[in-house]
Amino acid sequence: MANVNERIKMFPKADRAKVIAGVGLLGGAILLIYGLAMSRMMIYYDTNESMVFRYINSIVTILWACMALVSSVLLLR
Repeated sequence: MANVNERIKMFPKADRAKVIAGVGLLGGAILLIYGLAMSRMMIYYDTNESMVFRYINSIVTILWACMALVSSVLLLR
């Protein structure tokens, strides 16, 4: 089993933070595209579901995506 010090030498903290920030940016971008697509589909395709819940769902998804993007950019700084 590798020693903890050897693992830290292989993966320094700066590299791990950038990898985590990159994954956060990717996930945030995917969530943002998904939320925007949901909000656009509600306009063009009329369904029988309650529109209030669909609006809330798309707005919450967009807010989660923005929070992920902002936190990832702050982590990269």
